[in-house]
Amino acid sequence: MCWDRQNISVTFGRVKFPEGNMEVEHFPVSISDLQDRYYEGEGLTMEERQALANFDSYRISYLKEAMSEEDFEQRYFELQIKSNLSSYTEFLNIG
Repeated sequence: MCWDRQNISVTFGRVKFPEGNMEVEHFPVSISDLQDRYYEGEGLTMEERQALANFDSYRISYLKEAMSEEDFEQRYFELQIKSNLSSYTEFLNIG
């Protein structure tokens, strides 16, 4: 199957095709997705808000553990990847 990338948009964990008839579950809802929804004024569930709070706490403590600027940059990069690709549910039971 060949996809024309210009005609596909990814929004909140779904790949939407131009016809609008097909949606494929593709990506989990991530911390970044929740942050986008929050800043756009959309309501979040209590669970989603808890995941954001837990991620923020985790992010701060993880970055504080950096021993050098290079280590900090590596950790920051890892956090960006986690916030964009991991399901927000992974952050529900930490804190």
